[in-house]
Amino acid sequence: MNKTIKILLGLLFLQLLITFGLFYNSGLITPPPESQLLLNIAKNDIKKITLTGPGNNQVVLEKTEDLWGLANYNFPANQAQINQLLDRLLETKLGTKISKQKTSHDRLRVSDTGFERKVDLLTVDGNTEIIYFGSAPSLRQSHARLSEDVNVYVVKFSANDIDIQSNDWIKKDIFVIKSQNIDSVSFDKIVLSRSFVDNKSINENDTETPTKESAVVWTVSGLKNKQLSNDAATNFINKIADMRINGIASKETIEKIDKSKKSKKFIITMKDGNRITYQLSKITGEEDFLLTTSQKNGTFRLPPLSGKDLINSSSISFLAGEQEKNLDD
Repeated sequence: MNKTIKILLGLLFLQLLITFGLFYNSGLITPPPESQLLLNIAKNDIKKITLTGPGNNQVVLEKTEDLWGLANYNFPANQAQINQLLDRLLETKLGTKISKQKTSHDRLRVSDTGFERKVDLLTVDGNTEIIYFGSAPSLRQSHARLSEDVNVYVVKFSANDIDIQSNDWIKKDIFVIKSQNIDSVSFDKIVLSRSFVDNKSINENDTETPTKESAVVWTVSGLKNKQLSNDAATNFINKIADMRINGIASKETIEKIDKSKKSKKFIITMKDGNRITYQLSKITGEEDFLLTTSQKNGTFRLPPLSGKDLINSSSISFLAGEQEKNLDD
């Protein structure tokens, strides 16, 4: 019985070798070209990137004076994110060639009209390279094809790693400022102003420990006879300085501004005298807020709950060191 099993296993192994040899010799399966890159372009020569996904979702990134931006929105892009994408693309090597038949393109999702991702690179001299990324043969891999090539390869690059929503590529910290450059913030008849005092005069209840002979202390007007907590004021200043957005608001989202709730306006005066205004508006049926600012035209969406957190930290009860006020109170 054992002898029969060994004979059958030997025949099976021989059959597999013969099958592989037939495919190998026919060109349907070929070993990966040694160290051959997917693309042969200099990174600094690329001036425009068009990323397209299913359903014609598309992001257009364009470089002007060495800085990348979203062409459709005239908005700065995340430079590090784009550089990372380009580095990965330019370092990707061709893997196994699994097909040289055009009839396989639809099945492998690398055809001109059926793909998971299409990456269009335009260089400064007007040349274009187009790569189609298709289905995934295994984890962190995809089928790939250059537009001028009928051959399909396996590459170590997942099509899903290429974001095709514009908001995924914007510079989300564009409005972030240095808190130490803020001189005052006014809102709701309250004015927080920066001043300096001797360390010994700081309220003992505040946990912030100065490291210099003079320390920053926030003074307030309009707090309705309540005493200001310097820790709470510093917390609020840090939050408003770290104003990050989550995306550019769509027309449909802007139309959902809750007009039954008053917008919250903050006026920031910087040490150099410049003024920055922020206006936060609630979205109907959501916990999130929209932002307009004097720094740039447009309406922007804040990250989930960050607007509520900022408004809570600007409440009288919070600034007085009491329990946070509920936004809907």
